[in-house]
Amino acid sequence: MNDLTSGLTGTEVTVLLVLAAAVDPVRNPDLKLLGPALEAPSRRKLQRNGLVDVEPGARRALVLSLTDKGWAAAAELLESPPPPRATPQLRALLTFGASVGRYLRRESLALGEVMTPAAPVPASTPSAPAPTTPATGAASTVDLVRAAYLRIAAPGAWVALARLRAALPGVPRDTVDDALRELYPEPGVHIVAEDNLKALTSEDRAAALHLGGRPLHAIRITR
Repeated sequence: MNDLTSGLTGTEVTVLLVLAAAVDPVRNPDLKLLGPALEAPSRRKLQRNGLVDVEPGARRALVLSLTDKGWAAAAELLESPPPPRATPQLRALLTFGASVGRYLRRESLALGEVMTPAAPVPASTPSAPAPTTPATGAASTVDLVRAAYLRIAAPGAWVALARLRAALPGVPRDTVDDALRELYPEPGVHIVAEDNLKALTSEDRAAALHLGGRPLHAIRITR
């Protein structure tokens, strides 16, 4: 364990990895569905160390998400030895994580660039789903984003998200963000961060898509 993760228990280590895998904030009661439950002393410790944000959620449940420092700690864990007295399950998890960490280092990728949130599960109802409109429906907004991209660039060209958003006037930012998150894991879609931060304009920074604790600035669609 290094500076960011020294002194963490096996449960605390596992929770950081669970939050990284989830990407989106997780309700504290739901953590036990994804990994170990997080008791109050450990939750306060992770918050005190600046690794997680804790916010009040619905029905008085606390909602946890990784801070930037927490994302750095999760990435650090991928190539760290197990903590003292680690369970066999945690040793296996970190052995698997080490392989992921080696891949990220080889490809010069950040952990947040490869973690994607799970697609929302549609509610099961006996009636047919309500139709969606191009301005608000998630699936139709994905089509709008693809169409806007092709209006302003050839397939495979890099397009700044600021330029893409400008090509979607009238579509709410949150709706575009949801569509971009849905597109992110699709084959042929690449949404990346600008390595040269000095090259970013204020418009680029404002238009960034925040995914996995990292701002992303450009998109390329090859198919």
